[in-house]
Amino acid sequence: MVIAKNQLLGFEAETEELNWMLADVTSEVCNKYIPKFSDILDKKQIHWDEIKYLFKKDFRKFDKLLFNLHFKRNKNFSELQRERILIFLSIGYLNSKDVRYFNEFLHFYKKTDNNKKYWLLMVKTFFDNLTESNHHPFPLCDNQEIESFMHKIKNNIELSRNKKVDTSLRVGLLGSPTFFKKIRDHLISNGFDVRCYFIPYHTNRKINFLLKNRFLFRLLCLSKRINFRFLQLDFSYKDPRIGEQLKKDKLDIGFHKLGFIIKKNIIEQFKIGIINDHWAILPYIRGRSTIEYSLLFGIPVVATAHIVEEGVDSGDIVSFYRYDNVKNKYSKISQIRNHIRREMEFRAIDAIEILSRNKGPIAQNRPEKGLMFYSMHPLLKKFIENNVLKKNCLIKYRLPTIGCKGRQTALRFFQASAPHEVWRFFQVGCFACLPPLSRVVSCLEHIGDVNE
Repeated sequence: MVIAKNQLLGFEAETEELNWMLADVTSEVCNKYIPKFSDILDKKQIHWDEIKYLFKKDFRKFDKLLFNLHFKRNKNFSELQRERILIFLSIGYLNSKDVRYFNEFLHFYKKTDNNKKYWLLMVKTFFDNLTESNHHPFPLCDNQEIESFMHKIKNNIELSRNKKVDTSLRVGLLGSPTFFKKIRDHLISNGFDVRCYFIPYHTNRKINFLLKNRFLFRLLCLSKRINFRFLQLDFSYKDPRIGEQLKKDKLDIGFHKLGFIIKKNIIEQFKIGIINDHWAILPYIRGRSTIEYSLLFGIPVVATAHIVEEGVDSGDIVSFYRYDNVKNKYSKISQIRNHIRREMEFRAIDAIEILSRNKGPIAQNRPEKGLMFYSMHPLLKKFIENNVLKKNCLIKYRLPTIGCKGRQTALRFFQASAPHEVWRFFQVGCFACLPPLSRVVSCLEHIGDVNE
């Protein structure tokens, strides 16, 4: 199954009629209440005109329902219940132009004769909303407003760089020590007092098992040459004893790469605040699949450093980092993600130094300016790669990710050899550079990627 225009051929009249049924309010609206998810599933009679009216008036009133809905993607529903969900999501997308509803539609859609009409209408609506460059509009503002906001913040950041870095502050690095070797070394060389804390917990069960397996984690530390001391806190991530231990060290600034939402027991132990590395521009794009949605909207690909609060991506802004070149450089979303991941160490150091200068954030993160996004459906990701990235990307020879010595050898060989010899090198010799537990190591290296 793909998202393609040619699927619509021959169904124009049918989709137009359905569009009129789901978009137009055909009766007088009396009760203007927001339905619950249980109402969508089981209520005997649903007043769809009331839902259409509310979507037209303010589609954000349904944000809580959309949040609850995305947790039900893998549940089993009756045919009638699933059709009701698809109708609700179709009404939402038609009347708001909010692509989150199309994304959830893709997750809930099951190919049947009864539901095909909704699929065709949603595909048509999606293509109707696209610009000539295959970008989807962001439903709250145009891209010029976002650029103006970023320009203002950039000026504040540049002004703050004229101040002296306060190295008297104590920094706490939270997460796997494998993330922090270069960050720690750089901060210490600049005069900071740095402490590292490892909390072996992740919301993903498989990663959580690997973190708690002392043997595997020890192997990872050895492979990364981790030779500095760190404090392992073997408590539940909500346990107040974590906070008690952190409080003893009188920490000022934190930077984290944790695989869970941080709670008050950790947040309150940092005098100035903990920095989160969010892979999109705040306050506009919050939640998950943020790189994908930035590409779909034609918004600059950005990483935002912001203060951690209990709400998701809700803390005020410390700094941001643009990656304008990645859209033309790469043809895969995973390549862009890897590029941004490789820059994490620089961002962490820079954001900590900026926060030490200002003793606080430089811009507000106003929640009403943005939306919460949920993991993107593979069909939408494929559409972005085929119609947004590859359209502008020059395909080049790329070397697999290998060890440093292996990369240098491969580059020398590549420069001196014919293409078929290079391919043979990769088949036979290149993978000898990889460690035996490379797949485990690769998995553990990404434990802090909560934007996935």
